[in-house]
Amino acid sequence: MKPIILCAAVVCLASESPRFERNSVTPNHSGLLPFSMNIQYIPQPVHLTMSNVTLKFCLQQAYGLTEHQVFGPGWIKNARYDVNATLPEGGQPQQVWPAFQAVLDEHFGLSLRRETKVMPIYALIVAKGGPKLHPSEDHVEKAGKSKADEGFSGTLDLRRVSMKEFCENLSRRTDRLVIDETGISGKFDIALNYQQSSDRSGLSMFNAVQRQLGLKLEPRSKLVDVLTVQSAKR
Repeated sequence: MKPIILCAAVVCLASESPRFERNSVTPNHSGLLPFSMNIQYIPQPVHLTMSNVTLKFCLQQAYGLTEHQVFGPGWIKNARYDVNATLPEGGQPQQVWPAFQAVLDEHFGLSLRRETKVMPIYALIVAKGGPKLHPSEDHVEKAGKSKADEGFSGTLDLRRVSMKEFCENLSRRTDRLVIDETGISGKFDIALNYQQSSDRSGLSMFNAVQRQLGLKLEPRSKLVDVLTVQSAKR
């Protein structure tokens, strides 16, 4: 009975959310590589376009989750789509993702289950010796991205990000969800250079986080929010 209640709650939320005035979700047959996804967002009028995206990626954006928090049939991370949607006149930016939830439900006939469960995660904490972070310089105009140090094959160059946003970026580069437990507030400019690991262990990146930023990724288990696609139409 409990899963039925949860599922009904999701449908109810989608029906009460703001709606896009025009929207389309069509299969993408471009043959582009999986990482060649593109998102464009125009604030006025509020317009959202996505190309070469998966249903899993769309759900991540719509519900504010990472790839480690969305589960379902294998095709949701393989089949590719293009999305085009516009809010009615007067629509607000904060309405985009609730409205996008309704679009996904409309086109894919989703049955979703939201719950919490214990999962392995990485906690981002302050390393011994303290953080080595550079507060964002609002008055300085940044021209492009910084060049990677010679000898490094991986880079992460971010401007005006919080620790939470930094963790979201790290989550996309590791095999676990990364959660901020630094207790550090504010916005920072972060340039991280690391040697990509062929076995995906991420240890070299972990070492770079500690050496260059004075932070540490610590393996833990934690109760986190997850979203499961119980059924969906392709």
